Amino acid sequence: LSISYEDGKADDQFIYLPALKRTKRIASDNKNDSFMGSDFTYDDMGSRHPDLDTHTILRRETVQGVPTIVVQSESKSAQEYPKTISWIVDGQWYGMKKEFYDKSGKLAKTLVIDEIKTVDGIHIIGDMTMSNLTKRTSTRIRMDDVRFDVDLDERFFSERQMQIGPRR
Repeated sequence: LSISYEDGKADDQFIYLPALKRTKRIASDNKNDSFMGSDFTYDDMGSRHPDLDTHTILRRETVQGVPTIVVQSESKSAQEYPKTISWIVDGQWYGMKKEFYDKSGKLAKTLVIDEIKTVDGIHIIGDMTMSNLTKRTSTRIRMDDVRFDVDLDERFFSERQMQIGPRR
Protein backbone atom coordinates (compact mmCIF):
# COMPACT_ATOMS: atom_id res chain seq x y z
CA LEU A 1 0.00 0.00 0.00
CA SER A 2 1.50 3.32 -1.06
CA ILE A 3 -0.12 6.63 -0.16
CA SER A 4 1.14 9.64 -2.14
CA TYR A 5 0.60 13.25 -1.12
CA GLU A 6 0.33 16.25 -3.44
CA ASP A 7 2.07 18.70 -1.08
CA GLY A 8 5.52 17.10 -1.36
CA LYS A 9 5.20 15.15 1.89
CA ALA A 10 7.00 11.79 1.69
CA ASP A 11 4.88 8.81 0.63
CA ASP A 12 3.60 6.48 3.31
CA GLN A 13 4.31 2.87 2.36
CA PHE A 14 3.18 -0.37 3.97
CA ILE A 15 3.88 -3.98 3.08
CA TYR A 16 2.13 -7.12 4.28
CA LEU A 17 4.48 -9.87 5.50
CA PRO A 18 2.55 -13.15 5.22
CA ALA A 19 5.11 -15.20 7.18
CA LEU A 20 4.69 -12.86 10.16
CA LYS A 21 0.99 -12.21 9.47
CA ARG A 22 1.48 -8.51 9.98
CA THR A 23 1.75 -5.22 8.13
CA LYS A 24 4.99 -3.26 8.29
CA ARG A 25 5.35 0.47 7.65
CA ILE A 26 8.39 1.25 5.51
CA ALA A 27 10.24 3.96 7.43
CA SER A 28 11.72 6.82 5.42
CA ASP A 29 15.25 5.68 6.32
CA ASN A 30 14.46 2.24 4.80
CA LYS A 31 13.18 3.55 1.44
CA ASN A 32 16.47 2.55 -0.22
CA ASP A 33 16.14 -1.08 0.89
CA SER A 34 15.43 -3.71 -1.74
CA PHE A 35 11.74 -4.17 -2.56
CA MET A 36 11.05 -7.86 -1.86
CA GLY A 37 14.61 -8.90 -2.79
CA SER A 38 14.46 -7.25 -6.22
CA ASP A 39 16.61 -4.60 -7.90
CA PHE A 40 13.87 -2.06 -7.20
CA THR A 41 13.87 -0.15 -3.90
CA TYR A 42 10.80 0.87 -1.92
CA ASP A 43 11.59 4.42 -3.06
CA ASP A 44 11.48 3.28 -6.71
CA MET A 45 7.99 1.87 -6.13
CA GLY A 46 6.58 5.18 -4.88
CA SER A 47 6.23 8.56 -6.50
CA ARG A 48 8.61 11.49 -6.12
CA HIS A 49 7.30 15.03 -5.98
CA PRO A 50 8.95 17.17 -8.71
CA ASP A 51 9.68 20.00 -6.23
CA LEU A 52 12.18 17.75 -4.39
CA ASP A 53 14.62 18.03 -7.30
CA THR A 54 16.16 20.64 -9.58
CA HIS A 55 15.48 19.75 -13.22
CA THR A 56 17.48 20.65 -16.34
CA ILE A 57 16.56 19.82 -19.93
CA LEU A 58 19.72 18.39 -21.49
CA ARG A 59 18.63 17.68 -25.06
CA ARG A 60 16.05 16.13 -27.35
CA GLU A 61 16.75 12.59 -28.51
CA THR A 62 14.94 9.90 -30.49
CA VAL A 63 14.75 6.53 -28.72
CA GLN A 64 13.36 3.53 -30.63
CA GLY A 65 11.80 5.96 -33.11
CA VAL A 66 10.09 7.96 -30.35
CA PRO A 67 10.98 11.65 -29.75
CA THR A 68 12.02 12.24 -26.13
CA ILE A 69 13.19 15.06 -23.92
CA VAL A 70 16.24 14.14 -21.82
CA VAL A 71 15.98 15.64 -18.33
CA GLN A 72 18.60 15.65 -15.57
CA SER A 73 17.21 15.80 -12.03
CA GLU A 74 19.36 16.61 -9.01
CA SER A 75 18.04 16.05 -5.52
CA LYS A 76 17.79 19.07 -3.22
CA SER A 77 18.47 16.78 -0.23
CA ALA A 78 20.69 13.77 0.50
CA GLN A 79 19.53 10.75 -1.50
CA GLU A 80 20.91 7.33 -2.41
CA TYR A 81 20.90 8.51 -6.03
CA PRO A 82 21.43 12.29 -6.00
CA LYS A 83 21.25 12.53 -9.80
CA THR A 84 19.01 10.87 -12.35
CA ILE A 85 18.66 11.30 -16.10
CA SER A 86 15.25 10.54 -17.62
CA TRP A 87 14.05 10.11 -21.20
CA ILE A 88 10.51 11.54 -21.26
CA VAL A 89 8.23 10.99 -24.28
CA ASP A 90 7.67 14.42 -25.81
CA GLY A 91 4.03 15.47 -25.53
CA GLN A 92 2.98 12.37 -23.56
CA TRP A 93 5.03 13.05 -20.39
CA TYR A 94 5.80 9.49 -19.36
CA GLY A 95 9.29 8.05 -19.06
CA MET A 96 10.94 5.50 -21.34
CA LYS A 97 14.23 5.20 -19.49
CA LYS A 98 15.90 6.46 -16.33
CA GLU A 99 19.52 6.33 -15.19
CA PHE A 100 20.41 6.52 -11.49
CA TYR A 101 23.80 7.92 -10.47
CA ASP A 102 25.35 7.24 -7.06
CA LYS A 103 26.98 9.79 -4.75
CA SER A 104 30.33 9.44 -6.55
CA GLY A 105 28.63 10.27 -9.88
CA LYS A 106 28.88 6.71 -11.22
CA LEU A 107 25.98 5.17 -13.14
CA ALA A 108 24.53 2.62 -10.70
CA LYS A 109 21.12 1.53 -12.03
CA THR A 110 19.01 1.84 -15.16
CA LEU A 111 15.26 1.55 -15.50
CA VAL A 112 13.92 0.73 -18.96
CA ILE A 113 10.22 0.87 -19.72
CA ASP A 114 9.83 -2.02 -22.15
CA GLU A 115 6.11 -1.53 -22.78
CA ILE A 116 3.58 1.25 -22.37
CA LYS A 117 0.00 0.22 -22.92
CA THR A 118 -3.28 2.07 -22.84
CA VAL A 119 -6.08 0.80 -20.61
CA ASP A 120 -9.36 2.73 -20.69
CA GLY A 121 -7.54 5.69 -22.28
CA ILE A 122 -4.86 5.77 -19.55
CA HIS A 123 -1.17 5.16 -20.33
CA ILE A 124 0.36 2.63 -17.94
CA ILE A 125 3.62 0.74 -17.70
CA GLY A 126 3.07 -2.80 -18.94
CA ASP A 127 6.62 -4.06 -18.59
CA MET A 128 9.74 -2.57 -17.01
CA THR A 129 13.25 -3.73 -16.14
CA MET A 130 15.55 -2.35 -13.44
CA SER A 131 19.23 -3.24 -13.90
CA ASN A 132 21.68 -2.88 -11.04
CA LEU A 133 25.03 -2.27 -12.75
CA THR A 134 27.01 -2.71 -9.53
CA LYS A 135 25.57 -6.15 -8.72
CA ARG A 136 25.11 -7.12 -12.39
CA THR A 137 21.53 -8.19 -11.74
CA SER A 138 18.17 -7.14 -13.12
CA THR A 139 14.51 -7.43 -12.20
CA ARG A 140 11.55 -7.35 -14.57
CA ILE A 141 8.05 -6.35 -13.50
CA ARG A 142 5.12 -6.99 -15.81
CA MET A 143 1.55 -5.75 -15.35
CA ASP A 144 -0.91 -8.06 -17.10
CA ASP A 145 -4.31 -7.52 -15.50
CA VAL A 146 -4.92 -3.80 -14.92
CA ARG A 147 -8.40 -2.39 -14.46
CA PHE A 148 -9.65 1.12 -13.72
CA ASP A 149 -12.88 2.41 -12.21
CA VAL A 150 -13.41 -0.81 -10.29
CA ASP A 151 -15.96 -0.30 -7.52
CA LEU A 152 -13.87 -0.73 -4.37
CA ASP A 153 -14.78 0.35 -0.87
CA GLU A 154 -12.41 3.00 0.49
CA ARG A 155 -11.91 0.84 3.60
CA PHE A 156 -10.17 -1.72 1.37
CA PHE A 157 -7.09 0.56 1.32
CA SER A 158 -5.91 0.23 4.91
CA GLU A 159 -3.24 -1.56 6.94
CA ARG A 160 -5.93 -3.63 8.62
CA GLN A 161 -7.40 -4.82 5.32
CA MET A 162 -3.93 -5.87 4.14
CA GLN A 163 -3.80 -8.31 7.06
CA ILE A 164 -7.32 -9.61 6.48
CA GLY A 165 -6.87 -10.05 2.74
CA PRO A 166 -9.44 -9.78 -0.03
CA ARG A 167 -13.06 -10.55 0.71
CA ARG A 168 -14.26 -13.70 -0.98
